[in-house]
Amino acid sequence: MKLPRSVVSFLTLAAAAWGQQDAPLTFEVASVKANKSGSDLSPGQPSPARGGVRPGGGFTATNFSLGELILWAYDVGTPNLLEGGPDWLDSARYDIDAKAEAGVIPAGAHGRAVWDKTRAMLRALLADRFHLVMRRASKEMSLYEISVAKNGPKLTKSTRDCSADIYACHGFSGNPRRLSAMGVDMADLASELTGFAGRPVLDKTGITGEFDFLLQWNPFYGRQRPTQTSDDTPRPPARNEGPQPDPDSLPDLGTALGQQLGLKLESRKGPVETYVIVSVERPSEN
Repeated sequence: MKLPRSVVSFLTLAAAAWGQQDAPLTFEVASVKANKSGSDLSPGQPSPARGGVRPGGGFTATNFSLGELILWAYDVGTPNLLEGGPDWLDSARYDIDAKAEAGVIPAGAHGRAVWDKTRAMLRALLADRFHLVMRRASKEMSLYEISVAKNGPKLTKSTRDCSADIYACHGFSGNPRRLSAMGVDMADLASELTGFAGRPVLDKTGITGEFDFLLQWNPFYGRQRPTQTSDDTPRPPARNEGPQPDPDSLPDLGTALGQQLGLKLESRKGPVETYVIVSVERPSEN
């Protein structure tokens, strides 16, 4: 049967639009080099000082393992949600310097839109240079949920201009007992707490908007504190936050969330999305 010309034209345009929609975001130029410094850094979420998003669609990484790169690219909050991989997943280190084509990140874009597009480009880079193939899976495991406590939330709306630059909002500073939040939403908080809790934290608050707050707790509450930790090193307080309290005077994380933010932390078991490394190869440099 011969289709009318108008229908053929419509299908052609629809196919073209679908192809454009499905076209993967990629960096225009990217350098991938093995890092031979020998620095022994623990696997986990990348530190901002070692790399991350750069204005205009750039991404840099210094001394990152492939495991760290995957966690960042797929926005995986904790390493136990990543399965499979070679024996060099956390030992081999790489330096990456990548830049997107002008206009890929629209002028004025900020916040999650920038991070999501940069992550998409990094996923494409890992597939190209490392021949990384991933798949999603579901796994029953212990998790936490944050919800609104009985007396309601204790949150202050942020007055930050999130369009000022890509780092203006959706960020945290601090250490494993003190989080200073800068224009964050509840999804940001759940993701950040996942790294500290050691299991997935799901946002069930129903709260929208961005907030500024300070959350302080004792990570060693109810158990023996190690004789020495990196968190024991004295640090100057962040600007306008005042002196840091003795950690022994602080409550556990769940109690702190209730007292300081009016949120409830509950433990349960449920299905969690995990990521499985199907195949990967060592990259050829540049």
